[in-house]
Amino acid sequence: MKTTTVLLAFMLFLLLSAVSVSAVDNKLYADKCASCHFGDGTGNKKLGVLVGGDLSKLDLTKITTAKKSDGELKEIILNGMEKMPAWKGKFSETEAMELVKFLRTLQKK
Repeated sequence: MKTTTVLLAFMLFLLLSAVSVSAVDNKLYADKCASCHFGDGTGNKKLGVLVGGDLSKLDLTKITTAKKSDGELKEIILNGMEKMPAWKGKFSETEAMELVKFLRTLQKK
């Protein structure tokens, strides 16, 4: 019951969250990823509780993300990682690779 309440609260937060995605030129990222990772990839600081206070887990601009291969990033997108949901069945392989390409642009800023 507690897990359901936390999940519902999180979903409500995402729906009501005012996320700045004006600079995001990838619609899929803006629609599905920016609420947690922000438009610039640095991470939504308000979600710290979901990652045990380790905000770097939400930051896609950091070196540990940059060091991952395109294949590794695609697998994370499709299969999820820790608190991040899996998008397999919701994103095609092509869409996942489009997201990987977009993530690479965030790491260069």
